[in-house]
Amino acid sequence: IRHGRARRADASIAADVPTLRQVAFGRQPLADAEREGSLVLTGDRGLADRFTRMFPVPADRPTP
Repeated sequence: IRHGRARRADASIAADVPTLRQVAFGRQPLADAEREGSLVLTGDRGLADRFTRMFPVPADRPTP
């Protein structure tokens, strides 16, 4: 992952905001959201999995 415009995306995630939040903050596995049909992944699954680990919820903050 790097700053700037990509000529083509190596991975793309399409989801509504609540689903993307759940996945990005580790509250819902990527595969579960895909199975439910609330998220569509195209491209490199490994990169998408890395994305989901980039936003850890601080331990001292309660999870809603």
